Amino acid sequence: GGIVIVLSKSNVIPSNLFTEYALLIGSLLEALLLSFALAERINKERSLRIEAQSLALQTQRQANEALEQRVAERTVELEQANQKLKTLSDTDQLTGLKNRRYLNQYLEDEFARCIRYQHSIAILMIDIDHFKSVNDNYGHLAGDQCLKVVAEQIQASNRAPTDLAARYGGEEFCFVLPETDSEGATVVAQRVLQQIENTVIPLESGNLRVTCSVGLYAGIPNSPKDVNLFVNRADAALYQSKQNGRNCLTSFSEAGSD
Repeated sequence: GGIVIVLSKSNVIPSNLFTEYALLIGSLLEALLLSFALAERINKERSLRIEAQSLALQTQRQANEALEQRVAERTVELEQANQKLKTLSDTDQLTGLKNRRYLNQYLEDEFARCIRYQHSIAILMIDIDHFKSVNDNYGHLAGDQCLKVVAEQIQASNRAPTDLAARYGGEEFCFVLPETDSEGATVVAQRVLQQIENTVIPLESGNLRVTCSVGLYAGIPNSPKDVNLFVNRADAALYQSKQNGRNCLTSFSEAGSD
């Protein structure tokens, strides 16, 4: 624009409206070009910013998803670990049966259910005959093997998932049979006695056979306190089986053990 004005004033080119306003026109064109360039730069920066924000959001979303996945996996691992610990805490480590602590809670729950619905429940107290002699004559490892085999035979007599075989203590076991009266429990008890008597226990020094004595009590509980009553009566019946020569079943009646 400035060059055009100089040439016009020097009469090198004819003077006209264009030459008179050449500087202004040039400035306007320059401003327009600068505006286009600035707008392009702004648009480019905006696009870059939007792209960066989108990438950041995507990265954050992926990070959140990965974190949620790790948290979910960790939660499952913790739940599995807790369940394993609970199972271990509920299980007798030698025999694999439920332990006394679990048995107590189970009895409390089952008696509450039987009281509510007025259903019968039976308890078998089972004790290995002459177990001290097994330990004395064959050693404690043989005694442990004897406990394992007897526990397996009792567990094998489970009729339903609600039946529970547990190690009560020492060589004594408790077999709980919900929804079972005295007659039904007698059938189960006789089967347990027969299976244990017929089972050969392999030892390094040779084969061993053992027998068990069983005490039974069954009825419909009326109070949560009846748990102790049922266990004590089954235990009293077990004692009577020992007095009757062992390897037998005794059922407790209201008149006493018979």
